[in-house]
Amino acid sequence: MQVRLNVHSRGDPISMVEFTYLDSPREACAVCALDMMANPNNWEKALMIVVKELKKMSMYGLSNSELQRCLSALLSDSSQLAAQGDRMSNQDQLQFLMENLACGHTFMDPIQMQEATVLIANCLNLEDVNRVAADMCKHLSEFGVEGSPMPSAVVAGSPTGTGITKERLEEVLTEAAAQPVESMEDIQVPKSLISDEKMAKMLEEHKPTFEASKSTNGEEGLGIAQRELQNGIKINYKVSPAESQRGYLRVTVPSGRIAESNFKMGAMAVGARTMQEGGAMQGWSREQVELFCVDHLLMAEITCNEEFFFIDFVFPTSKVVDAPDEVTGMEGVFQVLHSLIHGFVWEEDALERAKQAFAQASEQVGKNLESAAAEHLLATMSGNDARFLSVQPEHLEKLTLEDVKQAVSTFLTTDNVEVSVAGDFSPQELETLALKYLGTIPESQLSLRHQPAKIPSTTDMSNRNLFLKIADSDPRAVAYVAGPAPNRWGDMPDGSGGLQPDENEAGKDADDKEGSKRARFMQSLKGLRDKLRDGVSQNQEMMDVSDYRNHPLFPCVTLQLLQEVLNRRLFSTVRERKRLTYDANFHLTSFERLKGSWYLVTVTAKPELAQKALDACKETLLAARSWDPITRDNLRSAAYELISRHQGALQTTRYYVELMSGLQFDEIANKDQTFLRDFVQIVQAVQVEDVQNMLSYLGADEDEMWTCIGMSGAEPAGEGGEMSDGDMTATLCLVPPCQEDRVARKKHHGTAQLPTRTDAEVDGTCCVKWAEKRTLVGLLCLNDFGVL
Repeated sequence: MQVRLNVHSRGDPISMVEFTYLDSPREACAVCALDMMANPNNWEKALMIVVKELKKMSMYGLSNSELQRCLSALLSDSSQLAAQGDRMSNQDQLQFLMENLACGHTFMDPIQMQEATVLIANCLNLEDVNRVAADMCKHLSEFGVEGSPMPSAVVAGSPTGTGITKERLEEVLTEAAAQPVESMEDIQVPKSLISDEKMAKMLEEHKPTFEASKSTNGEEGLGIAQRELQNGIKINYKVSPAESQRGYLRVTVPSGRIAESNFKMGAMAVGARTMQEGGAMQGWSREQVELFCVDHLLMAEITCNEEFFFIDFVFPTSKVVDAPDEVTGMEGVFQVLHSLIHGFVWEEDALERAKQAFAQASEQVGKNLESAAAEHLLATMSGNDARFLSVQPEHLEKLTLEDVKQAVSTFLTTDNVEVSVAGDFSPQELETLALKYLGTIPESQLSLRHQPAKIPSTTDMSNRNLFLKIADSDPRAVAYVAGPAPNRWGDMPDGSGGLQPDENEAGKDADDKEGSKRARFMQSLKGLRDKLRDGVSQNQEMMDVSDYRNHPLFPCVTLQLLQEVLNRRLFSTVRERKRLTYDANFHLTSFERLKGSWYLVTVTAKPELAQKALDACKETLLAARSWDPITRDNLRSAAYELISRHQGALQTTRYYVELMSGLQFDEIANKDQTFLRDFVQIVQAVQVEDVQNMLSYLGADEDEMWTCIGMSGAEPAGEGGEMSDGDMTATLCLVPPCQEDRVARKKHHGTAQLPTRTDAEVDGTCCVKWAEKRTLVGLLCLNDFGVL
């Protein structure tokens, strides 16, 4: 049912729909729930579509191919759970036991559960399953029919003016259940996306090989192999049995939103989402490719951040469908990856869905206190650089399919792609698949070499203390403290390279503040530009004190330790001692390619305590730099937490992939296999003075620090009119002053009026009034199926 509904959750009128059936200990019964989010201007149509699908299921049930698809997925999941049973943590085991006891289930060992699942699956037939399916859907498919079961509850929430009432809701449900329906056409699901004949032709044409001079098996004990294909695609892989029969693959492409300066604004971000929303490839439709992924339990996510474009896959390494001509989960992933890089079909409807998703995300930023305040702060700090902000509707309207295709395709070239894989697989099988599916991608060269820049900044320093007000019935407040910081590798925002001493540094005026700060930092990171590649045994427990500062990991680890220390300081000072908040944290953006980064302190508090909480955060930063410096105990606790988190994360394939991502890119020159080998040793070697020196490089002085307080509460009379609980009107600050040319909002897609706003100067900020015309409506249906 969920697979069928997913086809409709592609934008207007439905943005999300979920159908679940589970045993609920809280309700003491089995609960069947339907959750839907839709355009409130078209909620009747959305409800009609969903109920129609439920009625189809109730009347005609599953097809035989759907049943076999679901059984294969069920057995594969059960097999993987059994294989990982002895690796389950005590916490997971306890949670599983508690759920079983609460629901009255029989608690079994994962192996026993696997055997029981196989036994039951072999006994199931289509008639039995369809009988149960009809019962599960009756409460909606026969809504309004006398004598039929009714939902236990129907809950709807919407903005005012949408016309949702109890009577109208019942009318629409009754009309939806009375719709005539026909049986669903069975979709042909490919057993392989690329035919043997086509693959044989590509192998003959491209003759894929690994470049021997650029391939290595890595250092002994690490198990990270590095390969480069003849077309330039780079591959890192590590065999890890931590997650049995599971694998994780990431494609890393240096580009990101910083590259949008060469294209239309938002092109990279929307292009990534367009690929995610699409799926047609190799002559197959999107529905066929999606079902292929469902059959083989493949999960894909395509994203874009400021610096990189990513394609992530989670997949089973074993064969899911037990048939001689079916591919394994890992081969299925390589087929999809081949088709995404070479053979992907860009679709106009996928672009429209991507635009709708970003338009809704932009609205949500404006309506969320924390997100709106952070966006306003970052916009002011960056000089309103749109590459670092949420994609705005005025930019979305200007984007065409050719714009986003050109932006992504420019960087998705074979010499600019790195594939990192970790999981429970055979190295020989992976290399064979890499040659077969990645080596046959035609060679392409990156024509646009984007030079990494420094983080943007504003020239207007007149107002560093910002204020934002959102009209809402719930009074809350959030405060931020932010400023410049080193990037992940210690490079500073001035772009001159924090890891390499400047020959002219000694000649700078000692009274120059930036020069003196830089001189102190250079002294603490002396020799950091030279990587330590040899001379350290893997089994050596501690590196020599004279060596650890020369290690490329040193700035990265020191920054992580600093972040942990400051998080603990903020918690103990702002929450425990001054009792001003329940939550305060310190975060570093830690860019890898951009020169410099930002730090951000976040604290939530009551509106009347917001300024005190903000001052307490600033005081904590200043105290750590002067009268209350970092202690050995602070560092010891932070190091223990960092090592524990690292060692725990090593039990997941995703963490290994994140560590390997970027190993072969010149853009991340300081990252090599020592990043994994020496992490614990460097954490243990870092001294208090190292962390204290790194702290001195944060822009925490008054003339470098930015602050923002965001508050929500009833809007004062005379400043926008009265405010009722049912209204969805809010007053927000999203852009700095004197940006009137950026505030126009236009109609989007012709289906709904996006927010409009007017400007006014309040407390040195630009206040924006959003007249909400497009929000989300939720529907929840529950049905009891008997006491457990």
